[in-house]
Amino acid sequence: MTLGLTSADPRIAVLNENGMAGDIYFGTFDLGTEVVKGIKAETINWGIDQQSFLQPRLPVVVLTNYDRYGVLP
Repeated sequence: MTLGLTSADPRIAVLNENGMAGDIYFGTFDLGTEVVKGIKAETINWGIDQQSFLQPRLPVVVLTNYDRYGVLP
């Protein structure tokens, strides 16, 4: 498992160079061009798009609902 493109992209290259692509169970967070190509080529088993632009929104929604209605998740 890798965390982000800065570690996933080099790992894809190493696996392809060593002929180990598809032999190792491999997943990553964040999607990029090379990660998508790796998934299609079955070098990577899974990739999660974290939707990081939505992550700051959740605390605002929670605090707004707490302020307005007194509820917490």
